[in-house]
Amino acid sequence: MDKVAIPRGWVVADSLYCNQYFLAILLTLRTIVALVRMRSNQVLYEEPPDRVKGQKGRSRIHGAKFKLSTPSREPEKNEIVTLLNQQVRLAAWTGLHLRTLPLLAGLVLRVEFLKPDGSPRFKRPLFLFWTGPWSTPLADICYIRLM
Repeated sequence: MDKVAIPRGWVVADSLYCNQYFLAILLTLRTIVALVRMRSNQVLYEEPPDRVKGQKGRSRIHGAKFKLSTPSREPEKNEIVTLLNQQVRLAAWTGLHLRTLPLLAGLVLRVEFLKPDGSPRFKRPLFLFWTGPWSTPLADICYIRLM
């Protein structure tokens, strides 16, 4: 694997930590990033649309809903990689945030472990929320999770 520029420290956490109380700390600590597992029924939000000229009222905070169980758009990145002798299908969406924490947009990564025939090994995929640089290779993000 190639070396990737990851901030000084990172935190790997389970789905209980995918909330505004834990993730809000990362808004002030810019040298630390988090990789947090998410529930498969989690709902996130896209960035709000641009404000229309002459529009009254405050700017919108949330865009369209994004359900992990049924994504509303195609992923920006798709890859199939081998991690620890296991074929893994990765898909990533960027610019998504929690309803209670609209200031922290991150990358959502869907991880599916594959059987030798290419079908999913498990019923549900693994979903991860990455607060680090979106340019980080997807395989490197998964490798952090495996460490």
